[in-house]
Amino acid sequence: SGRSIGAEPARWSEWWEGARAGRIALPADLTAAGIESTSAAFFGLHAVTDRVLFVVDGSGSMRTAFDTSGRSRHDEAIEQLTRFLRQAGPDTRFGVALFSRSGEVWRNHLVPASEANLELARSWLEKNEPDGETRLFEGLRAGLGLDERGRLELERSEADTVIVLCDGATSEGPGWVARWLERENERAQLVFHCVQIGNQGNGTLEALAEGTGGELVRVGG
Repeated sequence: SGRSIGAEPARWSEWWEGARAGRIALPADLTAAGIESTSAAFFGLHAVTDRVLFVVDGSGSMRTAFDTSGRSRHDEAIEQLTRFLRQAGPDTRFGVALFSRSGEVWRNHLVPASEANLELARSWLEKNEPDGETRLFEGLRAGLGLDERGRLELERSEADTVIVLCDGATSEGPGWVARWLERENERAQLVFHCVQIGNQGNGTLEALAEGTGGELVRVGG
């Protein structure tokens, strides 16, 4: 279910309203009044997590200008990612992977969202200029540490949430998603939230989000 940048995802809104109304029990250290401040936003997408992996499109089309901001889509993604993690705070642990012809991962494990780590991640992203194809599964392979058969090793899995950013149709298409989720995610219970820049998708992000109870946000640019 797509949602424009001007509206918050419905599932998040329902959860937030339920918490504020007292219909949803919250941990002792989290009050409904504090929910908004503890949920960071990435292109308008809210995710409540302290263990997040970003899987970001590094294909050539990410050089395209993002709206009229003057930034490329790649640069805007870096700004949004950094802002999200600053909002989330240093108790949040994060990882970053890029995908184009192949997948690349910044670190092989999640790290705290300290200012030092944010600057290191930002520098790595800036050095990896967009180029090549849109092989999303290779980004997941790198970021989640999948083996050669695409299997997820639970002992290596740290994230509970994956945020995917893509600006076009993925090279692999959506056909692998349902099979992979059925095989791997019953154990891992990952939630995939997805951001689609532009209108050139081919259903892959929808399948990932819908198959895991996540949200899909579509933005212009």
